[in-house]
Amino acid sequence: MLKVFRDSMKYLAWILWAVIAVFILFVFVDFGGSMPGAQPNRSAATVGDQSVSYRELEREHRNLEEDMRSRLGDQYTPELAEQLQLPMQALNRIIDRKVMLAEAERLKLTVSDQELQKYILDLPVFKNGDKFVGQEAYDRFLRRLNYTPDTFEAEIRNQLLVERLVATLESSLAVSDQAVEKRYREQAERASIRYVALPGTTLRAEAKPTPEELEAYFEAHREDLRIPEERTADYLLVDTRKVRETLEVGDEAIATYFSEHKAEYFEQEQVQARHILIGTSERTPAEAEALTLELLERIRGGEDFAVIARELSDDPGSKTRGGDLGYFGRGRMVAPFETAAFDAAVGDMVGPVQSQFGYHIIEVQDHKAEHQRPLEEVRDLISNRLASDLAATRAEEIVRQLHDQLIGETPRTMAELAEENEAVETGKTRPFRAEGSILPLGNAPALNPQAFGLEVGGITEPAQAGRGWVVLQLAEILPEHLPEYNEVQGQVRRNVVEEQAAELAVQRLIAAQAEAEGADDLLAAVAEAVGQTVVDSPLFGQGGTIPQLGRATELVKAVFASEEGDYGKPVVQNGKAILYQVSQRHHFSSEELESRRSQLRQQMVNEQLQSVLGALVNRRKDELGVEYDRGLLEDLNILGEPQQG
Repeated sequence: MLKVFRDSMKYLAWILWAVIAVFILFVFVDFGGSMPGAQPNRSAATVGDQSVSYRELEREHRNLEEDMRSRLGDQYTPELAEQLQLPMQALNRIIDRKVMLAEAERLKLTVSDQELQKYILDLPVFKNGDKFVGQEAYDRFLRRLNYTPDTFEAEIRNQLLVERLVATLESSLAVSDQAVEKRYREQAERASIRYVALPGTTLRAEAKPTPEELEAYFEAHREDLRIPEERTADYLLVDTRKVRETLEVGDEAIATYFSEHKAEYFEQEQVQARHILIGTSERTPAEAEALTLELLERIRGGEDFAVIARELSDDPGSKTRGGDLGYFGRGRMVAPFETAAFDAAVGDMVGPVQSQFGYHIIEVQDHKAEHQRPLEEVRDLISNRLASDLAATRAEEIVRQLHDQLIGETPRTMAELAEENEAVETGKTRPFRAEGSILPLGNAPALNPQAFGLEVGGITEPAQAGRGWVVLQLAEILPEHLPEYNEVQGQVRRNVVEEQAAELAVQRLIAAQAEAEGADDLLAAVAEAVGQTVVDSPLFGQGGTIPQLGRATELVKAVFASEEGDYGKPVVQNGKAILYQVSQRHHFSSEELESRRSQLRQQMVNEQLQSVLGALVNRRKDELGVEYDRGLLEDLNILGEPQQG
């Protein structure tokens, strides 16, 4: 649910500062209050030779906060504001605007005094009927907002310059008729299906390829099985686990850590719940509410909550777990859902609960009050954490000392060094590639590129791997080559078994379809016969992807060659055999294309404009240089990762 708000913020970050009307709306609103740690004369950041003052940051933050409040209403909570890092969003918006102003200056764009005067005089707030309110009223109004005429007019001029830059960039963009038609087809030519998917994995045991079939597959796919360059190396490993066994963490260190990090072991109030969501994207609110009430009665009548959630819930994140959401604290869910869950008693079933996503049935399974966990309860956790930290630090120290001895004036061998320390292990790796694990060391992404940059005998710098800290000495380079059968026999067998299992699944569906011929609901009968369920897909386009099935190029192609109500032959996609019926089929309409052509063209121009603006701002940021006053950001409690664009 929170992802919706984060995506909205990413979009707003561009739109809000680019539209002058939004700025004017907020200039004349007195929000009151202030951000903590107010320091008006200090800079929060610098962009080239321009600075961002605290006063600018405070004003921008208020504007952004008020806009979010007006958009989200009761769903805008302090917890959500904290997660969205609005002050940091505000700071980045100011920085983007200053970068845009620098670009406007570079392009020698200007706003004349006459244009500025006309714009301000046309603002309703400065009009008395059709006439200007007068200089005295104008000055008085600006003083109330902590502006002087000069500072206010400079601000408006800057906003108009940004608008002029945006208009200049937009005028250089064009979208062809062919591109507009392609976009329309992507939006208009849509379909949805009902389907039964039978995974080939359920039939692997029945797939028994013959030696002849395996060799035939190898010959047909030998090029696909080409083995890239691989390398082997001798390794010296300082095993973190073994180092840890030699370390002891004292009671004093544990107590000190606990006293300094109590907040880490303070548990907020939490609820454990599961839910069923009946969405309103494909239904009217009345239809969704009616279905929710029906399901609620079925559950209260004894049907299994988890089974219904898996079959009918529109929340893809929880439906596969029977609607289980686990434990969550306040501020994690949207307001109506949170209120219902936290107000209910353990065991209560509440609903329908309406949110912007649809209607929910919520079952509360546990409720934990906030509490501070005592030292005795977390002693082992702290001990393990401190021991792990100490072991990692000590393992790195040891490996760096050993590395120095490996490359010293009188180099020592890995075997010699291993004999002197029980935590040190040596051996030879299995062949490894430029990416992926290095067996038996585990994942070591810093080692692969080092090893592939060495000649035989070369030694890497120490790096961390899955089991500890490692140094490699390159032993052998195995060039890329077409494999012999014995090199890829295991992979060949796996591939053939997967293909045969998928084909067996297709045959199982065909047989079940023949048996179910004449049934009131053919797909439901087939699903029961093969032990699966019927799934309704949402609408999808011709891009090749179907929600819940992923990339399904052949299936999508077959669907769009069919009409509404048609059944298709079983198709294999991603190891599953899929029998489907087209439930909805929306076609291209030349009349509708013409009625929407202008709107679509502007939409595509806006997308291009956003892309151009993003690239421009990021490039100019790099050129101008952006520096943040980390101390001020910490004082204001808005320290976050600076964002680009």
